[in-house]
Amino acid sequence: MDLQGNVQETGRPGSGRTGWKYTPQLVLFLLLLAAGGVWFWWSESGDWVLKVNGTKISKAEWQAETDRAVRFFGQVYGIDLRQSAASKLRDQVKQQVLNQMISRVLLKKAALKAGIRVDEAEVDARLAEDAGRVGGAAKMQEILKEQGLSLDKYREQVRDMLIIQKLQDQVTRNVRVEESEIRMAYETNFPPGVRYEDVRETLRQNLLSAKKNQIIMRYLENLREQGRFLYRTKMPI
Repeated sequence: MDLQGNVQETGRPGSGRTGWKYTPQLVLFLLLLAAGGVWFWWSESGDWVLKVNGTKISKAEWQAETDRAVRFFGQVYGIDLRQSAASKLRDQVKQQVLNQMISRVLLKKAALKAGIRVDEAEVDARLAEDAGRVGGAAKMQEILKEQGLSLDKYREQVRDMLIIQKLQDQVTRNVRVEESEIRMAYETNFPPGVRYEDVRETLRQNLLSAKKNQIIMRYLENLREQGRFLYRTKMPI
């Protein structure tokens, strides 16, 4: 990249715990991470740092999502990333946030291209489920307000999440776990005193999740390889 503030087109981007309080705010943040990354929203105006297949990611949205991640670290791990001593970790978190935002753009575009859609009833059901997890609809709106999000914006985010989940289900629909794989995991990880029948289903689910994650990561890597990325220089890492 040059150092004159111009844009540059390039290939894909490079790809001790303390006690914590399980607050409604934390629950909502974890819900926002449920599909594998940090939430974001789109802005077609203002300063932008990156275009992914034509979709802009603005400096403001990147910073807003980084701020949420910083608060998350403080709540869960008791780590204040705002302190100068944590600057290296803070920069790593900021880059990871951007990588997750890129992934969501790619996955959503791939889902829409594949004809995947969600209806309003599905969105309503998920919103009701999320509200129940944080103490009701009023409490959820209060938390969203603290996070700088309106209910309408959160609804858009939930819709995107459901679209991406459907894509992931489609990509991994043929994944299976063989009995021999479960047995091997049991023999490797458990002493003779633990009955196979007691842990079989847990092992099967863990192996299934691991296989699905590997397939999704390969799928995403392929999307990144084929993606078009346009950067602004002097990105504010």
